[in-house]
Amino acid sequence: MVGLLLGTCIAASAGAQAMDSLAVARRIVAAASLAAKEYAVGVAPGGGRVTNPEEVSEAKQFLDQARLDIGSLPRAVRATADSDFVALRAMLDRAAPPAAVAARAALLVQHIATVVGGALETFPSRPPSLVRGAAIYQEQCAQCHGPTGRGDGPKAKHLQGPPPASLADRDAMSTVSPLDVYRKITLGVAGTAMPQFEETLSPEDRWAVATYVATLRADEDLVREGEGRYATTCASCHGATGGGDGLLAATLSVRPPALRDLAVQGRFTDRELEELILQGRPGTAMPGFARTLDPGDAARIVAFLRVLPSAERQKYQASPAAATFSVVRRQLDSGVALRSDKIAFDAYLTFEQVETDVRVKNPALASDLEQAFTLLRARAAAGAGPDELAAIHARLLADLERAERLVADRSSSASPRAGRCSSPRPCSSTSAIGCSRKSRSPSGTPS
Repeated sequence: MVGLLLGTCIAASAGAQAMDSLAVARRIVAAASLAAKEYAVGVAPGGGRVTNPEEVSEAKQFLDQARLDIGSLPRAVRATADSDFVALRAMLDRAAPPAAVAARAALLVQHIATVVGGALETFPSRPPSLVRGAAIYQEQCAQCHGPTGRGDGPKAKHLQGPPPASLADRDAMSTVSPLDVYRKITLGVAGTAMPQFEETLSPEDRWAVATYVATLRADEDLVREGEGRYATTCASCHGATGGGDGLLAATLSVRPPALRDLAVQGRFTDRELEELILQGRPGTAMPGFARTLDPGDAARIVAFLRVLPSAERQKYQASPAAATFSVVRRQLDSGVALRSDKIAFDAYLTFEQVETDVRVKNPALASDLEQAFTLLRARAAAGAGPDELAAIHARLLADLERAERLVADRSSSASPRAGRCSSPRPCSSTSAIGCSRKSRSPSGTPS
């Protein structure tokens, strides 16, 4: 019995040490990765010239902080990791090119991963909740960063060191990925008033805050417009709800990535995603859209992509057709509200994804819808008044209701009222908490 108990204790101790080593490895990898990112913001691309001393100082402090944990790594990698940190610190001191620093940091990560095993980058097993993220943000972050993330919280003026970052600054945050935000929440930022939350917030809560933070730099209109651009540009491959299951996905040699998955998009900064949209990805089926989209359009799509991984979006399992009708209605709402013939045309382009199915079921209804879309676009371009546009809008919504019942319901196991939301308030695209219609099926499927 004593031997059994002793063996159990030894096994438990070994398991705890392995878990501790993995946790330490994750902190070290996160700090080294953040150091490389911060450094790249503060040094000229070719090296040799510091453009932002504060960023370089933060990078050095991330490295110095992480090096203190090396002793808790498995013995087999301690010496190698320490050597890597010494080399990285020397590169920062001599203002080496950021690309070289990033490569050396990646080598450090590889050395640790080879010995430690396990996932060094942890993503949530369940979609993070924006509601939860907003609540934690207001409780834990708003005092410094401000209620809307502008760095103007009541404590901001009284802090020592650099002021709190403006999380609503699109330009400044364009080089920060959701994974970077998660890591900073976890580790804190040395040399600033930003504390670490590794011990006070669960990984799920930290991811909820990181996902919510990504919405602070995009207003509701930007996200709504981005959803429209996504529907007409990206959904045919990546799917209406970002599942990588668009109508063209099956024809490609490699399935498009599921953009609603944080493990897919969470590593990328806004700027990197915008570049992928405009320039494409060589060696893949992903084309560039620089000829049809401008940088502003790409930014709108990225703003929409940032809400896709949220629980509020993903809890719904709408059929692809139902999701398409949902986008059409949101675009129509925006087009009528703004009297925009361009957005009205975008709505028609989105409708074209299901028009063939509607025409097979009811040719007359498809023709009526096409004529109504054309009329709305023409009258909006001619400067028609709100009452006239509202009448056309109402006609379109009624016909879309009929069309959706014909098309979407046959591809969904939901009730005949599938695609309706019970929320009594309009959809908030920024928070992605509500949806745009006024009743919901028992299954919770949105329009």
